Amino acid sequence: MRRCSTSGPTRGKGLLLNTLAAIVVGGASLSGGIGGVHCTLNGVLIIALLESGLNLIDVNEYTQMLIESFVVVAVVIGQGRAKQFVIK
Repeated sequence: MRRCSTSGPTRGKGLLLNTLAAIVVGGASLSGGIGGVHCTLNGVLIIALLESGLNLIDVNEYTQMLIESFVVVAVVIGQGRAKQFVIK
């Protein structure tokens, strides 16, 4: 049976932000050494719930990306501050 869908080099282009957001929101450190599969799965759940909620209230796709970016930046800043408190 023949499939009708096609693929191309930009097929998964929009998934990069979601992937990185799920990893960072799950608690993995971008500098390495912290995190695991269970943390990433928690991040996937949080990002999926965020996206579903934004879709339900009919938020524009670009605004959704902006909100997800703000969430990722807030988490990275929070991780940096938490690291400062642990080191001192």
